[in-house]
Amino acid sequence: MSLTQVRHLMDELCFNGMLSNLEEVLTKNQEGSLTFLEGLDHLLQAERQHRGFKATQARIMRSKIRKGASLEDFDLTKGRHITRAQLRDLESLRWCHEGKPLILVGPTGVGKTYLARALGVRACENGKHVLFMTVTEFLENQSTARATNAYLRFRDKLTRPDLLILD
Repeated sequence: MSLTQVRHLMDELCFNGMLSNLEEVLTKNQEGSLTFLEGLDHLLQAERQHRGFKATQARIMRSKIRKGASLEDFDLTKGRHITRAQLRDLESLRWCHEGKPLILVGPTGVGKTYLARALGVRACENGKHVLFMTVTEFLENQSTARATNAYLRFRDKLTRPDLLILD
């Protein structure tokens, strides 16, 4: 089998992670710095990482969380009355794993929505399914579902994700 055929087959089978690392592995293999099994391991790890990244991106898109929220970018200097230790505790998602609710309360402009979005993104990165909606959207959808006799489907939509964020 030629290299062109291998590339075509990887593309056909959607092994995009392997395909993007194939040249590097072949070069290292020819130099003698990688054995066959090490090269295969490198390709499989690249594919696994690529698929994990794509799955995370799909979970974030389905969650309806607007992009741009990151716990690393959360500014603790702006009088938000949250410590770095509290932020790390929230970031661990222990509360989510234990099935406990999290309610963020504070005045306007302290970053409640940003923090909720960032925690939702972190949950998606940890393999959790998330749904983000505003309370207004929730009430509108609930009203529409009741009016159209689709309330059970709406309820199922709310209970399906691991984490429901109402803002």
